[in-house]
Amino acid sequence: MPTYDILHKPTGEVTERFMTIAALEKFLADNPDYEVTFRQMQVGDPVALGIKQPPSDFIKHVLHPIEKRLFGKPRESRYRTPSSEY
Repeated sequence: MPTYDILHKPTGEVTERFMTIAALEKFLADNPDYEVTFRQMQVGDPVALGIKQPPSDFIKHVLHPIEKRLFGKPRESRYRTPSSEY
């Protein structure tokens, strides 16, 4: 079941509710002062953020051959190590 941010129009208060789509539709029909709203989403790629690196065998056997074929030479990795060091 998804989580919805529900806005109470008269007060501007936003609450988070966990319910099915059918329950949400019933809730909104019974309570016209409420509507679904979206808060700012925070999305991040853990690899790009440096939190997690791909496995070394994936780098060696998948990424390195692709780089070699496309670029013809090792290039700087986003992990600050030349791809030839893999």
